[in-house]
Formats: sequence, C-alpha cells, structure tokens
Amino acid sequence: MQVSIGVCVCGNYYYFISATIALRRFKIYCRKFSVRHGIVGEYLPRTDFCGIPVPRIKVFFWLMVIGIGNMDRSKSLNSTDLINIGVFTAIMAVITLIVIPIGFLPVLMPLYCVLIPLFSGIPFLLFLTKVRKFGMITIMSILMALFLLCTGMGWYTLPLALITGFIADGLVKAGNYSSLKLSIAACSVFSLWCFGSYIPLIFMADQFWAENAQYGEEFINDSKDIFRLWMAPALIACCLVFGALGGVIGGRVLKKHFIRSGIL
Repeated sequence: MQVSIGVCVCGNYYYFISATIALRRFKIYCRKFSVRHGIVGEYLPRTDFCGIPVPRIKVFFWLMVIGIGNMDRSKSLNSTDLINIGVFTAIMAVITLIVIPIGFLPVLMPLYCVLIPLFSGIPFLLFLTKVRKFGMITIMSILMALFLLCTGMGWYTLPLALITGFIADGLVKAGNYSSLKLSIAACSVFSLWCFGSYIPLIFMADQFWAENAQYGEEFINDSKDIFRLWMAPALIACCLVFGALGGVIGGRVLKKHFIRSGIL
C-alpha cells in the first residue's frame, strides 16, 4: 500500500513538473505571437493567460495531472494514438484554413458552421476508426480550440471544446466504439467547436472590434448587423445538422473502413 502511494505521488509530481514547464513555454509563445501579429498592443499581464486568471489554470492543470498520474496504463494513450490525433487534427486545420478566406465577406462568415462540419465529416469518421480509448476526441477538440486561439479568435472556444469533446468521447464509448449511429452523433457534437469563433462576435462585439479596428469601419458595421444575439442558436443548429450530415456522408464513403474496423 505504501509503495503504491509512493509511486502515485512520484508519478503525479513528474507530470506536474512537465505540465508546469509546458504551460510556461506555451504562455511565453502566446505572448510573443500576440505582439508579433498585433492581437494585443502589449504583453499579456503576468496574472492572466489569454484573459484567464493563472490560479484557475493551475487548478485545472493539477486536476489534469492527478488524473493522468492515476490512469490505468493499459487505457492511457500511447504514441500511436497521439500520432493519429496529430495527423487528423492537422487535416481538420487544413480544411478550416481552406474555408476561412470566405470570411473576408461578412455575409459569408456564417457559412463556417456549414462548410467546416460538412467537409470535416469524412476525416473525422476516418479518425474514429482509429479511436479505441476515451480522451482522443477531447484532445483533438482542444487542439482545434488552440488553433482558433492562434488565429486571434481568443480563448473562448477552449471551454466549449472541452465540453463538446468530452461528450463526443462519451457517445463513441457508449457505443463500444462500434456504433455508426453514435459515431455520427459524436461528429455532430464535435462540430460545435466551430461556434467558438462566433462567441466574441455575438456576445462581446464592442470589445472585440475595438481590439481589431484594422478591419475597417464598413467591415465591422456589416459584421455587427449580421451577428446579433438571435444568430447564436441558428449557428449552433447549423453545426449540429451539418456535422451530422458530414458524418452520414463520411460513413457512406468509408463503409469499407468501418467494416474492417468492426463498426459495421
């Protein structure tokens, strides 16, 4: 018993040190990135990280570290899982980068919630053929939120991505990683990460556009006219509907892969 406690403490301490170093490096990178690209006028305050108080982040990391340290090693992610997450996250990011240019016209910006979930259906369903452990979808969702953070959309997607990724993981696991219907439902829920880019445009437009005045008065006024409060449920519905449609298309296109993986 004492040996087990000692191993658990040492393991958690190791993960805590690693997480602390990673957090510090990522924080410094985000500050430099923000200044270099004009996202903010000066370095972020030492007490904040992308607008979130550092003590809250430390609590989150402590909980994450304790959870990782106590995970059953047979169920923890290995290098192959992480490679799969990285590859398919990169594919999702490329799809997003291809769609993003339509946002130069404010009237087309709502189509993000249509095109990104629709085009992401095939790679996401293909990714699910590699998923056999809880947490892989959540990590991908968080990485996509960090991708939006680097594009200047703020940290608002992070909590949303954490919740939707966790739910999507739960749906796939509930089907024992072999249910196509639940895989499509997971694709639908996962697609909600796209809505994160609209959070500052809808709920804090004045603050957001004050910090991004370089877009020009005409562009800003058009965006304010489009992204009103009633748009939020409409955009969420688009993410869910077209995420499910993308999942259905992905399921049909990749039918052979699903049969080979035991999903069909």
